[in-house]
Amino acid sequence: MNKLFWKRAGITAVSVIGGAYAVFLISPLILNPIIDSYIPQIKNIIHETSGLNSELTNVKVVTTPKLTAGLKVGKFSLLEPDNTQVFSADDFQVKMSLLPILAGKIRVDAVQLKNANANIQINNDGHFAVEKYLPATPDTDSVPSLVGSEMCIRDSSLPENRENVSSLPFGLKLSNHLPDIKIDGYDIIITDGTDKYTLSGNKTEITDFIVNKSIKVKASGKTVLKDREQFHYNIKVLNKIMPDVELNDIVFTPQAQEETAQEFEMPDIIGILKGIYANNLTADADVNLLIERNNIKGNANFTNFILQKMKFQR
Repeated sequence: MNKLFWKRAGITAVSVIGGAYAVFLISPLILNPIIDSYIPQIKNIIHETSGLNSELTNVKVVTTPKLTAGLKVGKFSLLEPDNTQVFSADDFQVKMSLLPILAGKIRVDAVQLKNANANIQINNDGHFAVEKYLPATPDTDSVPSLVGSEMCIRDSSLPENRENVSSLPFGLKLSNHLPDIKIDGYDIIITDGTDKYTLSGNKTEITDFIVNKSIKVKASGKTVLKDREQFHYNIKVLNKIMPDVELNDIVFTPQAQEETAQEFEMPDIIGILKGIYANNLTADADVNLLIERNNIKGNANFTNFILQKMKFQR
């Protein structure tokens, strides 16, 4: 009798789990026909948080056999109010892993995109041009502000607001496993309104990113300053020297929040790029390294290194 009971219980459990798994995998067939009705809400959230407009086409819910779920956007764009494009990408995907939730962890599994294009304009005063679109907040003391080349973050209301950001609901915590980021082609244009400096890449991957254990970077591409190709790179690096910290503590502990109130200096990006161009600094880098504590393996080759003159300009 007991054997028969456990046999039936086992068959029932397997059937329920198998059925739930099948429903999970086919859920996009049910959800995709209605996902378009939520696009206006998504665009409104993006506008309220960034001040930018957005375009999303061919939005779909995606699930995978390894129990991840998320959204895939065929074409995603961020636009200034005058329709100047700030960012665009094809096949933009964000997926969350569901199994860690059972252990009380929130983990974003992967971020993938193709043909990414970013246009970054930096004004003469060091401000990013898009800053003017950021929505104002009632408490100006808690808003980041650029003063010259320094970014000052002041938060006089931190003690009062601390309870609101001290943790995630339901006892959940952020996982130390950060998402695999895979970019299949990108062009990043940095400009001061006159000259353009372009970073162009092929396939770029950031994987095995665990806050307190490792990070792996694989990238190849080139840097074009104005009309001159000055750098080519092919990089593969696995770094296993990481700080002994927890991501959840970094984001939510009061000490980590208070540390963001300290002043730090923003690099003069345009000045650096102008200096590199003026000095005609060029190089090709081929790097393949494994970095461990007290040990570095691999090779780093730098060729075609040229420094024409030592004169930096702004």
